Amino acid sequence: METAPRPKSRDWHVNGQSKYGEFAANCAAFARLLNEGESAAAESFSRIAPESIETFVAANKLEFHFAGLALESPLRLAIGQALAGGYDGYAERQRDRQESLLDELWFLAERLEGAAIPFVLLKGLYFADVFYGGLERRFSWDLDVLVKAADAARVDRLLRRSGYFRRSAVLGSRALAARFTHAFDYGNARPRFSVDLHWMLSRHPSFRVDEAAIWSNLRSCTLLDRRFAVLSIEYEIVSNVLSTFRDIQRGAIRLRALVDLYKVLEIADASIDWGGFLDRRRAERIGLISVNVLSLLLDLFDCRKRFSGAARLVDSVPEMLVPYPGGLAANLFEPGGASLKNRGWTAGAYECSRTSVAAWWMVSLPFRLAVYRSGRRYANFKRRIHVIKNRLRGAEPVPVARRRR
Repeated sequence: METAPRPKSRDWHVNGQSKYGEFAANCAAFARLLNEGESAAAESFSRIAPESIETFVAANKLEFHFAGLALESPLRLAIGQALAGGYDGYAERQRDRQESLLDELWFLAERLEGAAIPFVLLKGLYFADVFYGGLERRFSWDLDVLVKAADAARVDRLLRRSGYFRRSAVLGSRALAARFTHAFDYGNARPRFSVDLHWMLSRHPSFRVDEAAIWSNLRSCTLLDRRFAVLSIEYEIVSNVLSTFRDIQRGAIRLRALVDLYKVLEIADASIDWGGFLDRRRAERIGLISVNVLSLLLDLFDCRKRFSGAARLVDSVPEMLVPYPGGLAANLFEPGGASLKNRGWTAGAYECSRTSVAAWWMVSLPFRLAVYRSGRRYANFKRRIHVIKNRLRGAEPVPVARRRR
């Protein structure tokens, strides 16, 4: 059975009604699933209409948390067999996609390793394996890799020689666009697949994120007997904080992003020196952002007892907290026209003046729109051109199923 179509990233309201339905009630019920388990969540979800649950889950990309429930699970009974069956089918189709992504990852890794270019996996497949307990527990739509800023232009050329094309549009030149952005999107002949090539975790003139510290503190992760470099636990938190903050700013935040941060804190909260963490983020001029995103997670998921270290940090610096629009965290998930509420909230978390934030936003906007909002039509057009060029050259794409050894 199919679940309801997922709302588009900017299509938040229909006829004045939020597509999240009863956001607060659904969010509180989902928080109980994270904190207390299926039985507690079932008690809360049983009081919510199935269509409201379905809309909430789809809009926040939480399907995998409701897939694979045992037939006798109280949560399955609470949301209804029809809805639960739909999530099972959806998850099965996504697992097939995970296999394709693994093949693409092996292909990409061989190209980068063959060129002796160091790279780091961001989120995606490894994140599911390490923080969610298995590849089948969290799905991905693309591959995200981080390279050193000095290698970005070289990797761009390598990807385009290896059967990829740049889906992101650029104004002027790649080098100019890269001064206002942090990543480009690449595709290949396969529809709905992309590689996101990052050369930094996020871009803003006020940020001073320590690239040397990122690369000198990498961890190693084994994925199906192959080793990959991944971020340290501290920079895993930083990466999730910054990506969540960007999503809030552009009015496209989903609870899925905060669940990812939750999963990292499950492993990291008790072992992190939170005072030192904040000192280092202040030096990188992302201290305000870090505190406010952590506070948002603690508030939405009611998990201060679970993550006492992060809670003590947030509670120790109340002067750093930016008030939520209308006093409610949920308002960030219903941003309204032009996401002005969200932009106002995030502007208060930059460690520079609001005038500087506005000036950067205006100057960088054309470049960011070209790179991040070039749209599916542009990507499909680039893909068709890419396929035609390959045919004219007589080049056949390597069958995906044969890429992983």
